[in-house]
Amino acid sequence: MKYEGENLKYLIGQLNDLKAEIEEKEIKIQELQKEIEKMNKSNYLESDSVSCGKKGKKSLGTVRITGFPYPYYEQKKGLLEKRIHNLAERQQELLELITIIEEKIEGVSDSRTRRILELRYIEGLSWVQIANKVGGSPDSCRITSDRFLKKN
Repeated sequence: MKYEGENLKYLIGQLNDLKAEIEEKEIKIQELQKEIEKMNKSNYLESDSVSCGKKGKKSLGTVRITGFPYPYYEQKKGLLEKRIHNLAERQQELLELITIIEEKIEGVSDSRTRRILELRYIEGLSWVQIANKVGGSPDSCRITSDRFLKKN
């Protein structure tokens, strides 16, 4: 596995970065889907003026061409497919990383510390929510986590 042998503090940093990356990818996919949907719903047409050529030095005029931009549309659809594929890969990587972190947390001998780490980094609870579940203050829970991560 990609993260095997890394310490817990590094893995948690990677977990947070990976979650943010996935969120950003999801937003980009939604924006692209909206753009494609807009092209599908409306009579999305583009216009361009082209020259009819020249006869000697004299221009034969210009013509306005209007139509649906199929190459642009297909390019957007291809980009959407790539982004969805990349998102799926990152989501799979996230699941693997969470599994590794869970295994490392299970190896922590102190039950309170183990619960704090799991609630914070696996379940994503705030320090206040964690303090309500395990007892103590939010600061004491945060300090317990920080000390453990610095030590290990």
